Amino acid sequence: MGNRFIFFDCMETLIDMIEIPDQRMYAFWAYSESGVEEYWNSVEDFIEDYLFMRKLLEYKEPYHKEYSLEERLKIVAEKRLGPEDPALIAETVDRLKYSFWSKYVKRCYVAPEVESVLRYLQKKNYSMAIISNFLVSGGIQELLIRLKIDHYFRFVLTSVEEGWRKPHPQIYLNGLAKAQCNAQDVVFIGDDYRNDYLVPRELGFKAILYDKQKRYPDAQRIISFEEIKDFF
Repeated sequence: MGNRFIFFDCMETLIDMIEIPDQRMYAFWAYSESGVEEYWNSVEDFIEDYLFMRKLLEYKEPYHKEYSLEERLKIVAEKRLGPEDPALIAETVDRLKYSFWSKYVKRCYVAPEVESVLRYLQKKNYSMAIISNFLVSGGIQELLIRLKIDHYFRFVLTSVEEGWRKPHPQIYLNGLAKAQCNAQDVVFIGDDYRNDYLVPRELGFKAILYDKQKRYPDAQRIISFEEIKDFF
């Protein structure tokens, strides 16, 4: 491909986790050892409030607007404690967020083939950036530094900082503005068929689907990360 800019998704594309959590697990990470367990009758009680928050925001307009982890946990805390004591709510949210994030970061890693490909692309003078849905402000940047791959990327745009989640067009357009290039000059690579393949193509990007589960044989795809080298 003649394109010189590559936009990557992040989680489950560049950074993997030792276990792929579902929403119940995310809730458990926030609740467990948070120091505020006493406000709920049980972990199942907390998970119920957490899933209520998820459903509430899922159908809230405008669609694909992003809500930070703090905003989400505030809804959970206020559902249980009420809004009357802002200081208590703020402390509860801080403790839940710290508990969640401390567990999350420990489970993240970069596979050797990912760094091999990034090094290869850098040597071929490709510019690389990340556009990713993420709830923790500065979280992707922290993970990149922890995992020692931050130096490969010109910039990082996340949904929590941009205000919109993929597949909303605005976050992709913000990436183009940051890169100062047109969509046809960019290749988008990620593991989500809609967010990282269909929508980028609709917006004029070239796109490569990281199809680890081999679900989309008709897509322009890679099965292993090393196959990216075949396109560049």
